[in-house]
Amino acid sequence: MKLFFIITLIVSGCYNIVAQTGYIVGNKVNDFSLPTLGSDVKKSLSDYTEKKGVVVIFHSVTCPFAKLYETRLLDLKSEFQSQGVQFLFIDHNNGNNESPSEIIKYLEKKQLTQLTYLLDLNRKVSGQFGATKVPEIFVLKNVNGVFMLFYRGAIDNTPSAPEPTSERYLQDALKALVGNMPLKVTSKEASGCAISDY
Repeated sequence: MKLFFIITLIVSGCYNIVAQTGYIVGNKVNDFSLPTLGSDVKKSLSDYTEKKGVVVIFHSVTCPFAKLYETRLLDLKSEFQSQGVQFLFIDHNNGNNESPSEIIKYLEKKQLTQLTYLLDLNRKVSGQFGATKVPEIFVLKNVNGVFMLFYRGAIDNTPSAPEPTSERYLQDALKALVGNMPLKVTSKEASGCAISDY
């Protein structure tokens, strides 16, 4: 019985190690390059080495949770872009639920065409990060020209409505990043649409 318990613990531990994919806080984030929505121009993470940080947002224009967060994300973009933070929206969709033309129409309708919006049609980058939900956030801190994962997960603790929000994880992470301060909450499980469903 004791041997069975030990074997179960070992197998469970191995499973958890295998199941954990993508970056964890403190990891170096490798460069990536993706096409910009509506053009053949590619943007790379290395294009932003003059920035203090980069916010990578895995997004979908058909996910209701992502839609609920758009205004909050735009407000944070307005607050922090002047402080040296770049926001990158990445649509992980494989073309089954939304085509690039449909995404463009949606962004035009919502007056969101000013966003840097990239397409990850083969889901290589979402897999690289280990993203499982939309919206899911990855805050990258520039440390001497190398991007390190500073925060990952949820935007705040109210995915269904903008107010009242008692925990603003992304805002706290960005304040700590631009102020060069330590961060208390470095990860929080994201709530949203499963990437596997989109």
